[in-house]
Amino acid sequence: MDSSIRNRDGSDFARPRRPNPDTVSYLQSLPLDEEVAREEISTFCNQRLQQQQQGKQEDQQRTTTSSASLEFPPSLAAALTALDEIRQEVASLAGDERGSQVLEVLIKITAPYSVTASQKWLASCQGYVHHLALHRYGSHVLQTILEQAFLSTPIASTSSGREEDLALHPDSPSSPIESHQQDQADGASSSDTVVTKDDLWDSLDFIQQELLPVVSQLKTHLCATHVLRTLFFILGGVELHHGHQQGHRLRGKTKNKKNGQDSSLELVPNPGASFASGRIQYLKSSLRRPSNSDTKTEALDQWMDAVAPSTQLHALQELVCHASGGPLLVVLLQSLTYRESPCQSNISSPSASEAAFRSLGKLPMEPKFGKNSKASVLTKRILHWEEEGASKGTEDSVYGLAGDARGSHVLDTILRLCNDEMHETIIEAGNFIDSMEEYVEHDVSNFVVQTLLATVRSTKVAERMVNACLPLLESGLIFDVNKRRRGILWRLAEMAVQHRVGQAKLLQGLHLKCPRKQLAGALLDPKRSVSNDNRLTLNVEGSRALFHLLHFDCPGAKEIVEGVVAMSVDDLDALARDGLGSRCVWDVIFEEHGCLAVDGIFVKARTSLLTKLKGKWVSLATDRVGHHAVQKLFRTLPTMKAREELVQEMALGRHRLHGNAMGRSILSFCEVDAYKNQGFVEWCTKIQKQIQQREWVQELTSSSNSNSENHSSQAASTNPDVGNHLHNNSIDLSGQAPSTKKRSKSAGMTVDSIFDVLTLPKNAMKKTKKLV
Repeated sequence: MDSSIRNRDGSDFARPRRPNPDTVSYLQSLPLDEEVAREEISTFCNQRLQQQQQGKQEDQQRTTTSSASLEFPPSLAAALTALDEIRQEVASLAGDERGSQVLEVLIKITAPYSVTASQKWLASCQGYVHHLALHRYGSHVLQTILEQAFLSTPIASTSSGREEDLALHPDSPSSPIESHQQDQADGASSSDTVVTKDDLWDSLDFIQQELLPVVSQLKTHLCATHVLRTLFFILGGVELHHGHQQGHRLRGKTKNKKNGQDSSLELVPNPGASFASGRIQYLKSSLRRPSNSDTKTEALDQWMDAVAPSTQLHALQELVCHASGGPLLVVLLQSLTYRESPCQSNISSPSASEAAFRSLGKLPMEPKFGKNSKASVLTKRILHWEEEGASKGTEDSVYGLAGDARGSHVLDTILRLCNDEMHETIIEAGNFIDSMEEYVEHDVSNFVVQTLLATVRSTKVAERMVNACLPLLESGLIFDVNKRRRGILWRLAEMAVQHRVGQAKLLQGLHLKCPRKQLAGALLDPKRSVSNDNRLTLNVEGSRALFHLLHFDCPGAKEIVEGVVAMSVDDLDALARDGLGSRCVWDVIFEEHGCLAVDGIFVKARTSLLTKLKGKWVSLATDRVGHHAVQKLFRTLPTMKAREELVQEMALGRHRLHGNAMGRSILSFCEVDAYKNQGFVEWCTKIQKQIQQREWVQELTSSSNSNSENHSSQAASTNPDVGNHLHNNSIDLSGQAPSTKKRSKSAGMTVDSIFDVLTLPKNAMKKTKKLV
């Protein structure tokens, strides 16, 4: 490879030669599959771990004999062999479209399971990092190397929990001594005989040294910013969990297509789409962290000063609004915030309710940076914040960023991560209270208002927000579906439930636009599908707003529930089959709200639905989504007589229910066969035991959660600088505040999952209730 070539733009950085066509053909001929390789390696590691655990009680000779009987994963062996053969041509192959695709597969097979292989991949890029970062194919290869070498969680481990380097296995095609001698001959390795995690960080340091001097070119480059984002995640100690959505809506209106269709509704690709739609959490594995944690801290601070220097605030403002620079600053701010949080192991969205978070649009729990943190310094530079506080420049920055399609994403991130004092100052600097209508009417800044409502920290500010938005509700701006501002109503209702303010005012304003008993239908705005499946298309923002309105505990909320029950049978049936409709309407009816008056309203609604949908329950029980509604209805009906009415209908449709897995689960859950064959008395005994088991498990999990909450609140009170570094911006589905303490095994499981595997002890069934 040429080490110094003059490029067309006059810059001097190393560019590799063109790839050898024979090498590309060789790579394409390799029968490698990532999924197959992962299964082979997982099986091999699990079997080896079992043998190591058994070897503690057996003779060393027997352990060696049994270990030798294991077959080394063929896919990993082929990948390691290919890596040794092409390691001198990686930079050339990374610039080829076909070669780069095979390289990424090889990296994903080898790097997570071998520190030696990761070191080889990193060393093969040294000298060509600048070129690869700017290349449309090479940047993907470089990004994959960094992700798999540092951010992946290896499954290869020993019985002591330490990572095992599979490239050093006796059956590996490359022995450690041979690999080391080859590295020494190539001048790409240290003097140690075994590659360690610190060697990886030394290689990462060389990569940073190549990129730092040219950061002014990289921070606005489409391909290079992806590499920098991955680098920031590594230095911040976090990893990205990609979200459900693969794109995002471009904020603001766009020009119509030639055929007259509106293109603003399409999902458009964007350099920051994967990072905007994903969520980040702390890196759980500490296997590949450096021995000295100051290494990452100093490096990330150095990058912050290079990307956002304090002497170039005007250029920084342009970078914030840049299509590639804006997402880069978002990741840098997130990495700084997560790195500085004192409760790193506690910040993550509950995996059990991931679908609920996605359906309801809830913001995940995130840390809040302190007043004197590096993240605060970066934020103040972005907003032109002076030492004495917000200035005229801050007001102009907030106002300008709120209306920019790219800069508004940066402002959203600041609102989610900033401390309480800065959050209130931003509200005042942007004059959101007095200029609420102007912000909401704008095609971009209305999204910032939604984030602002979702991140309000105090009841006082929440009440001011309600008063500022009431005129917009009365005028129909945030209610009319055609004006496309219902997202404001959704976040406003969510805020009213969380802070318990302004609920009566909101209901009064909604009553001026629509009678309360018709409000559910107006917000859902159901439209029948043109196909024959009789499915509904619902208004997403209106459905989420209705979800929170049903949680209101003020006078007048009863009429909203009655309006839901008054909907037509066909609409209620279709809602139960729809994922969004069942989550936002049906699930709320089956919840326990903790208030006797409110719970009485929903108990009456359940009984009315049982009678109204008579004849539809068997069909719902065989539906993928609808059978959940049948289960929850049966569980929450007030009397055994009402449950018997539902089971009688299930018994008449037993043959249909046996036809699919959902129907069979309903037969088992409702004990239909026991009712049919053993009679009412025996069936009641089984159901009573089932209910008592659920109550016992509910008490067990609730006590664990309350202990976790108390422990986390005590931990937060010991650090006044971060104070409320955690803030959950929406209510929890169970009606309980989410705990920031890492839950134990029993606390992390749902009641349903525990109920399925636990058997109630006899001494726990002393207390029984009269259920008939």
